[in-house]
Amino acid sequence: MKRKYNKIIFDEFKIEPYSYFYTKTLFDRYVPHNRKAKILDVGVGAGRMLRNLKYHGFNNLYAIDVDLQYKKHLANEGIKVKQCNLEKDKIPFKDNTFDIVVSFHVVEHVRNSNNYFLEIRRVLKKGGLFICETPDFSKTYKKIFYSDPTHVTPLQLDSLKKVFKMYDYEIIYAAPSGTYSPIQKAYNLIGKFVKKNKTDYSSLKQQNTRMSNDINFKLWKMVYSINSRLFLMPFLRHDIIIVGKKT
Repeated sequence: MKRKYNKIIFDEFKIEPYSYFYTKTLFDRYVPHNRKAKILDVGVGAGRMLRNLKYHGFNNLYAIDVDLQYKKHLANEGIKVKQCNLEKDKIPFKDNTFDIVVSFHVVEHVRNSNNYFLEIRRVLKKGGLFICETPDFSKTYKKIFYSDPTHVTPLQLDSLKKVFKMYDYEIIYAAPSGTYSPIQKAYNLIGKFVKKNKTDYSSLKQQNTRMSNDINFKLWKMVYSINSRLFLMPFLRHDIIIVGKKT
């Protein structure tokens, strides 16, 4: 089912300059500049977040997912992946292992969110950061949230903040996030002109180098710069992001 999900609902094969810039901005803004930080991606998928982090100088990267479809490809990028179903499993790492845990658009797919939050807290070091992003059910996703049939746990900003407090996190940052819809349209338009390799994961680094010198990549940078300035306009955002420190 996961493989059909990736094909039908969300094309994770795309190499997107937008995600490249988003990842850099996110970690520059909320995460100390410690390139040796040990990072776990919960629900890694095809590894878009971790691959971008690798390009930005992070190398101590780990991941879990219910499906190991991309394990070989991610291993080629130096990313270690283990299987875990957070509906019922323990994360296969020892207590207090990671400096940072990231989980983007995963919690809305998990019915047993108690296990999800408990396990993430267990493997996170004291003082470590948990960065979570999910659709904001109170915004545009209120109309289309269930168009993805695997969405089962709707959240909005106030409820996610309460959840983080319940699991004893100090909230460092919590706000609307995501892409302002006109910028998303520009993103899709430019994306049509960016060459993508849907199968050869071993060439991702070469593609990234080539794209950085490409006119389309430079156009992406301009689009992202405009989008970043709109962070100050939360009513334009359709996701929510929260950064919590383990106390």
